[in-house]
Amino acid sequence: MIIIDGSKGEGGGQIVRTTLFLSSLTKIPIKIFNIRKGRPKPGLKPQHLNIVKLLKRITEAEIEGDKLNSLELIFKPKTLRGGKYFVDFKTAGSITLFLQTILPVLIFADKDSELEIVGGTDVPGGMPIDYYKNVILPFFKKFADIHFKLLKRGFYPKGGGRVHIKIKPKIKREDFRTFNEFVNKLRETFGKIEFMERGNLKALYGIGFAHRNLASRKVVERIIKSANRILQKIKEVRWKIDYCDALSYGAGVVVWGVFENTIIGADSLGEPRKSAEKVGEEVGKKFLKEYLSNSACDEHFADNIIPFLALLGGKIKVSQLTSHIETNIWVCTKFFDKIFDIKREIILSKGV
Repeated sequence: MIIIDGSKGEGGGQIVRTTLFLSSLTKIPIKIFNIRKGRPKPGLKPQHLNIVKLLKRITEAEIEGDKLNSLELIFKPKTLRGGKYFVDFKTAGSITLFLQTILPVLIFADKDSELEIVGGTDVPGGMPIDYYKNVILPFFKKFADIHFKLLKRGFYPKGGGRVHIKIKPKIKREDFRTFNEFVNKLRETFGKIEFMERGNLKALYGIGFAHRNLASRKVVERIIKSANRILQKIKEVRWKIDYCDALSYGAGVVVWGVFENTIIGADSLGEPRKSAEKVGEEVGKKFLKEYLSNSACDEHFADNIIPFLALLGGKIKVSQLTSHIETNIWVCTKFFDKIFDIKREIILSKGV
């Protein structure tokens, strides 16, 4: 059993999400203690319990401590079962943070999966759904055939957003007797991960979205106009406008650049007393910063692929080493010792 101190690093839900993914894949039992201990309200929150409850079905795990505000969790997985799963958060919990653990597990399941999730698609603390779809998902499509559909947006506080995903694995964990045999097959099939040189910018895309009742105030158009003042220095953006039906009011924007060798994104969400112009300016500055860094991975993309870098080996160049990235690396080294080397913004892994 691997024992993880949940107060290390950024000390939040990232430790829980990454540890559960690696435990599910390796089938190594884990114990996490001091879960979110440094936070104002420590322990497991509903969004973490949603992950644990579904993983219990997928992995047929034995679990202790799976209750609200628990500071300790024991998780003993047995298998990886695909299938048809429906999850309703009944809150505006982040669907993308939920997928940060669940989707990488299901892409290696023993059969196809169909997943429908109800919760928050564009909420504080999590990646907006369009960022996940257009920046993160293309990476995972390397390992499985994935069909992703946004059925409805869900903003804070009521949520109610709905996402539907179909997953057809290319390599199944259950086909291999040992974890090393599984990893060797992954390396043989997909090679090492490398995001170092991004190449030329081929196209720049953006989507601005808001509750349909905000259309009369031209909220999305104002967001786009403000963002364009900054982004036009780089390239003309191919914009999409989405005024949507949702249970709560909300607005936001996602911009992503498709380079020859990678995709880099940025986002900004509206909030009370934050003008549409400020939302647009924020996303413009974020993307410009990523663009000028000459990195091949923005910080959120790196968050999601660090465990895969640990598995397959390789190297990536990030715009900055965030606490989330460093925490992910720390968790990976608890499973696979001495595999990472960090040189400024370049992260190298020899793989497990």
